[in-house]
Amino acid sequence: MQSICIQNLLNNKMVRSYEKIREEEIKRMIEKLEKASCSSSPSPVNLSQILMTLTNDIICRVALGRKYSGKKDGIDVENIVRTFAALLGEFPVGEYIPSLSWIDRIRGLDHKMEVVDKRFDEFLERVVKEHEEADKETRSDLVDKLLTIQSDKTGQFELEKSALKLIIWDMFLAGTATTLSFLEWAMTELMRNPKVMKKLQEEIRSSSPQDLFVTEKEAEKMNYLQAVIKEALRLRPPAPLLVPRVLSEDVKLKGYNIPAGTQV
Repeated sequence: MQSICIQNLLNNKMVRSYEKIREEEIKRMIEKLEKASCSSSPSPVNLSQILMTLTNDIICRVALGRKYSGKKDGIDVENIVRTFAALLGEFPVGEYIPSLSWIDRIRGLDHKMEVVDKRFDEFLERVVKEHEEADKETRSDLVDKLLTIQSDKTGQFELEKSALKLIIWDMFLAGTATTLSFLEWAMTELMRNPKVMKKLQEEIRSSSPQDLFVTEKEAEKMNYLQAVIKEALRLRPPAPLLVPRVLSEDVKLKGYNIPAGTQV
């Protein structure tokens, strides 16, 4: 599964090919901010919502072939992703103390996860159906390539529909929730450090004096920007750095019985 994603979406050549999509969506985001700032009756801008739309639109175009902004077919994709990201920050008591799993049910955590899972599954069903009914000669995005692999009966393994949807789920959430989290924290840290923000602004303006929009190629040459990104990732990693481990057998530690399957 990992090789499928790397070969069809995450290799250097493919990432470079999505540069135009990223730049187009960033330009649209800048236009929204400019329009909001030039309004006759300006009001506070919800930057988190704008960044959510940005990350959602980019990953949708790259992985799903088209944008799914706002409410599509009765499903608010952005709301699903934000709800899922919020649930990731919850503490599931039952995962650590199985005998207290009833607490998660009382808190409504289990129900919330079931609702999000159902809504996202309905969304994925429609995405897959759209691609199955589309012109097979123009397949280019991740879903199209996964369907091609699924229909190839000579392949090394059989790709079931459930596995196909899980791959899309992983790529979609990894491309939106983590990126959004990083962007929000990076902006927060810059506002907390005005001197750093001013120095970064000066570098950006001096590197692209003729054009307000900075291309990816120009950004790669900005040493201070790259340092800020790395420092923000160090301070606020968007995902856990340590892979969770699960006990393979029952363990007794300092008088406590820890059952097999407990995440540590």
